Parts: sequence; C-alpha cells; structure tokens
Amino acid sequence: MRKFKKALFAKIRFWFSCDIPRKHRINKSLHFHHCVGIVVSVKAVFTGEAHIWQNVTIGGVQGEYPKIGNHVYILSNACVIGNVNIGDNVIIGAGSVVTKSVPANSIAVGNPARVIRSSLTMEEIKDKVWG
Repeated sequence: MRKFKKALFAKIRFWFSCDIPRKHRINKSLHFHHCVGIVVSVKAVFTGEAHIWQNVTIGGVQGEYPKIGNHVYILSNACVIGNVNIGDNVIIGAGSVVTKSVPANSIAVGNPARVIRSSLTMEEIKDKVWG
C-alpha cells in the first residue's frame, strides 16, 4: 500500500503539477476542482469541507500555517499563507492573497485580501460559487 501511495502522489505531481504531500491527512470532504498547479502544505489544517480550484497555494510562513474551516471555497490562483484562520462558509476570491484571518460567513478578495461581504447564509455562499 505504501508503494502504491508513493507512486500515486508522484504521478499526481507529474501529470497535474500539484504538490500535495502524501503525509497530508486529506479527508473525504476536501475537493479539488480543475486539479492543476495546487500546492498544499503538509501542516495546513482543514476542519471540514473545502473546495479548491486550480493554481491555489496553501502554505506556511515562518512555521505558521493556515487553519481552514468548513464550507470554504478557495477560487483560482488564490494564496492562503501564514498563521490565518479561515472561518466557516467563506469564499476566497480568485487571485486573492490571504495573509490575515477571514471571519465566518464572508467573502474575501484582493491582494492583500479584504472582506467585502459578511453575514452571508450558506445558501448565498453556494449561489455565489455555483451560480
């Protein structure tokens, strides 16, 4: 099983240019959409369902790593780096660079990312992402 897992992650890294360490505990509720160019630190923590699009980086800075909540949508080309907490029911907009925590039920966009909407319901979040 260990050799299979090592070979599988090597193929994922080669075919899709993704760097997801095989030591990372990826649960069933972590979804990769358009899985190309995704980098996820082994020490990043996912506490629930997360949807990650292409070319997303989730990494650490000086030994500090992100904690990502439940029902989080990280759209294309976004970076979530450092000691940040992403709350539940959050959208991180395409191309955003998140270096500060984002509260629950909100949308954060920009470089550096800032909250543009808050107090959203789960239905509003899904409607914004899935149209």
